[in-house]
Amino acid sequence: KTPAISTLFESLKPNFDNIIKASDIFLANKKQNINKEENQKLVQKILDNGAIFLSKMNQIVGNICPTFSVRCPVLISSS
Repeated sequence: KTPAISTLFESLKPNFDNIIKASDIFLANKKQNINKEENQKLVQKILDNGAIFLSKMNQIVGNICPTFSVRCPVLISSS
């Protein structure tokens, strides 16, 4: 990993953590059939953080394989 890619991966953590936390609360509320209004906010939080997370993942993939076409040899060889 390059320092730039490591930094990008580190920047994912807050969004990932927000998605996990909001999802856990949402599922607990849903299981108990409570807090429907809060659940709407949690869903929006999941969607907002998911969009940021995916954008950052696109940056990472772009840095790993800047001339990404149909296949990325770096990704294929590491699996």
